[in-house]
Formats: sequence, C-alpha cells, structure tokens
Amino acid sequence: GGVSNFSIDLRRWDASPSPNYSLDYSIDGGSNWVNVSTVNNTSLDASSAWKSFNGTINSSVSNIKIRLKAQGSTERIMLDNFVWTGFTSTEP
Repeated sequence: GGVSNFSIDLRRWDASPSPNYSLDYSIDGGSNWVNVSTVNNTSLDASSAWKSFNGTINSSVSNIKIRLKAQGSTERIMLDNFVWTGFTSTEP
C-alpha cells in the first residue's frame, strides 16, 4: 500500500466563471485533508490548455484519497492522465 507521488492533467472549459477548486489528499480516509494546489485561472496560466498538477504524499498507509473539491461557484474542468507511484520505504 501507499503512495509516493501523484500527477493529474487538468484544463478549464473556459474562463468565465473562473474555475475554483482545491486539489487535496488525505492519508486517513478523508478525516483530514492536505491542500496540494488551488485550481483557478491563475494556476491554469489563464489558458484552456492542459496543465499538470503534482503532489507528494510519501505515505505507506492504504487508505489514501485524492480529490478535486469545488470552492463555491466555478467553471467546469476536465481531468486526464491521473497517475501515482507506489510508496517505497528508504529506511533500512
């Protein structure tokens, strides 16, 4: 179990209204969330082109969740190429 890193490609539908999402992960099944990035026109470089977002979790637990959560009124976004790498301990 576990996840080291993950990446996801996102793009907005258009600029109005601005996309407004948080990209978060949880290592305790959703009780607590860690913000990786805010997804909005600024973080998407004011473009509708695909952009990669990456997160580092580095946890061996098996109850990891990753979410995109709307933060109020928002434009639609599309996602693709979700990939994660399994956790590998570096301890002897």
